[in-house]
Amino acid sequence: MPNKEAFTKLEPLCYLILLMDSLGIEVSSAKIAEVWDKLQPEELSTELIELLVFFWKRSAKPKQFSSLSYIDTPSASACPCTCPDTHTKLETEKAIQSPPESHNEVKRIRSREVEAKPELTAETEQVQGTLEVEEKAAVKKESANQAVISLRDSIEQEQSEAKLPESTPAPTTAVISSEDTGLSGRYVYGIIFGSDELQTTGIDNSPVYTIFCRDIGALVHACAPNPYESTDRAQVEKWLRQHQDVLDQAFKLTSSVVPMTFDMIIDGSSAANPDDVLQDWLQERYSPIKSLLEQLSGRAEYGIKINCSIETLTEKVTQENPEIIELSNRIATMNKGTAYLFKSELAQKIRKAVEEECKLLAKKIIAEVRPLVSDLKENKLDSEISNNQKPILNMAILAEADKIEVIGAFLESLQTKSQYTVVFTGPWPAYSFVKDLE
Repeated sequence: MPNKEAFTKLEPLCYLILLMDSLGIEVSSAKIAEVWDKLQPEELSTELIELLVFFWKRSAKPKQFSSLSYIDTPSASACPCTCPDTHTKLETEKAIQSPPESHNEVKRIRSREVEAKPELTAETEQVQGTLEVEEKAAVKKESANQAVISLRDSIEQEQSEAKLPESTPAPTTAVISSEDTGLSGRYVYGIIFGSDELQTTGIDNSPVYTIFCRDIGALVHACAPNPYESTDRAQVEKWLRQHQDVLDQAFKLTSSVVPMTFDMIIDGSSAANPDDVLQDWLQERYSPIKSLLEQLSGRAEYGIKINCSIETLTEKVTQENPEIIELSNRIATMNKGTAYLFKSELAQKIRKAVEEECKLLAKKIIAEVRPLVSDLKENKLDSEISNNQKPILNMAILAEADKIEVIGAFLESLQTKSQYTVVFTGPWPAYSFVKDLE
């Protein structure tokens, strides 16, 4: 503890801190000692200064200490390996999360494993930017899309546990006539190339048919011009599965698909034939839609998620970050009570350094993948640390089929480094790379 003589300097030190703060001078132990020496060259207790700085920072702003506890980091050789063997399939992620309060806040679902040579299990991620005709449900598109994609996670996990086939038989084609059902709404699943019609059923087993405009067509079924809404979660999940099944079959049937979000309905009540409303819309936007379909032809979307061991990240920053090393050394010389207070500050610095290290690792991985893909989009990271693995990268890529083996090999090489876990999914219709068409 500081002696009595040191405490006689307490009042002038407090005034000095207030003065430095008012002048915009950094309030730190080194700065205080530097200014004090210039004003009054008498030796100060370093421990007293550090305590004052600590309590000053506590009072100057709300408490924002990290939840990361200060621990003695094990050596690299002692770090437990939580990653799967490189010859095993990568883990699928957690199933659908808690449902939104309104079950019409759902948009999209995916449900297929990767069909590439690298055996990487199926998983999904949030994707944005779908083609919008007219959204009848009064919901936010982003929240709806997230609910649908979360559901796809659960479907993939069910398929994996049940050991279902990785692919379904190719869809057959036939001409299905649009009957006059008296329903003025048209539920739109997506837009495709070609003149063949998909022989299938969609939501609530409604017959799916194609409204053509030259060499492109919209996959639709007739419905009331109202959104699909239900408070029954199981019913909503069933609709989502049926919506995605139509898109999956269309993706196998044609070279290019522009997917639409769940519950995209147009109201054709203003026309004698509701199909004419959608056909006119296709005609007005024919050029940009066809251009988009051509850009997507021969390409598919894949999802990549990469996590890293939190122990590995913590060990790296505690051994390499100069600021953390300096503070750790100072704490080692303090008495137990003072050291306890400063360990919270150390934990905060470690947390910040870990976040910066994650960004750096993600940047390096993206630099390796970017030359292999047609397009790339970073998505929001999960906030939770699961199984001691911290998310560092979540992205969607648009790639040609002949590039997937190379990409898969690179991702497997990351996994052999033991601190990484990788989830690689696809192929899907290009949800993330379809922009809205006005």
